[in-house]
Amino acid sequence: MNDADTNATKLPLSLKIAAAYLLFLGIPPIVCLLTGIGIRFPEFTSMSAAFKAGAYARDASFGVAFLLSAIGIFYHKSWARKLALTLLVLNIPYAATDFAWGLARGRPSSLVLIASYGGMTCWHAYWFYIIYRKHSAEALQKMEAQPSDEPNADTTPRRLP
Repeated sequence: MNDADTNATKLPLSLKIAAAYLLFLGIPPIVCLLTGIGIRFPEFTSMSAAFKAGAYARDASFGVAFLLSAIGIFYHKSWARKLALTLLVLNIPYAATDFAWGLARGRPSSLVLIASYGGMTCWHAYWFYIIYRKHSAEALQKMEAQPSDEPNADTTPRRLP
C-alpha cells in the first residue's frame, strides 16, 4: 500500500473525535441502566412505573443508537453519519431537560430550562457541523467505495464437478 491508499482509508481526526464523543454519549446511559446507578430526583422516583419504564427505554434506545453510530463511523460506514446527525437533532430536548434538572438539582426554573435548551442546541449544532461537513461525508464515501482485496463471490470462476 502506498501513501495515497493509506490516506484514502484514514478517518479524519475530526471524525474520530466526533465518533469518540458519540461513544461518550452512548455508554453512560447503558451502564447506568445495567448497574442501577444514576442521579434520580425525588420527582422522578415518585412517578408511575410506566413513566420510569419509558424514561429508561428512551435512555437505553438513545444509548444503543449512539453506540451503533460511533462504531459505524469507526468502520467507515456512511449510514452511521446519517444516524448520528438524526440522533443529535432528536436528542436535543432530552439532553437539555436532563442538563437543566442536573444544574438546578431538582425542578429547574424557566430561565434555567431556556438557557439549557439554548446551550444544548449550540453544543449539538457544533457536533452536527463536525459530522455533517463535506470533508467528513467525502471521507466516509471514499472509504466505502474502495474495492475490497477479496474476490467477489459473483465474479469468481466456478468449477463444475
